[in-house]
Amino acid sequence: MSVENIIFDKNSDDIFHQDMMDYNFVQGVFGREDTNYVKGKELKSHRVPGENWDTKYGITYKAYSDNYSDALNKKVKNLTEDQAIQHYINKDLKNARYIWGGAGGSNAITYKLTDIGINAGPNTGTEIMQLAINDVINSQPVYENVKPLTVDGKWSKGGETDKYYKDILAVFGKKGEKALMEQIKYHQHRLYQGEKFKTKTISQEKANRYYWGQKGNPSEGDARGGWVDRANWDPLKIEEQ
Repeated sequence: MSVENIIFDKNSDDIFHQDMMDYNFVQGVFGREDTNYVKGKELKSHRVPGENWDTKYGITYKAYSDNYSDALNKKVKNLTEDQAIQHYINKDLKNARYIWGGAGGSNAITYKLTDIGINAGPNTGTEIMQLAINDVINSQPVYENVKPLTVDGKWSKGGETDKYYKDILAVFGKKGEKALMEQIKYHQHRLYQGEKFKTKTISQEKANRYYWGQKGNPSEGDARGGWVDRANWDPLKIEEQ
């Protein structure tokens, strides 16, 4: 795909820079996802029995509808790289930026939670963020009289999750941003290691699907290493370069 295809306003340096960052982010997603077409029946280890999710560029039919059909699988099979890039930018990243970006938000955290949402679902990303917020709240004396968030995967503008997130960034600045990022990575590691979560959307079954528990299969061991690399991915370090 030519970079020109994703530039919305070349007259604005800020927009051009943001578009380039978005494009580079999606290229990174391609590096963490299987860009080849893979039939759902071949994805045995981390799928729910009975589901047949064909995948390409990390996108399944569930990106279009919860109702499985051969027509949707065919749409996934014929997906081009350009279409996949636009899908990630105009759906996943746009939705995440509405939640985590904007005034008072963090661009790096937006990218991180978008990547988690692509891999594990947006509600899971929100729950991991809520856990990270609670970790920071519980560690700072300034919040000693503040009740921790309910970890439910829900978010609304002006709601408690939104307020706590923006407050941490406003009070602690870059230190708060780094603290949140470290805790996000910590809980993402927990998910991929199959640890038990006491939350609404991160079930033990879901965590087990990442760990798989079939230690005798070398190929699955390699995939678990991929989860670790994904959890370690830190957009803040890219910004600092």
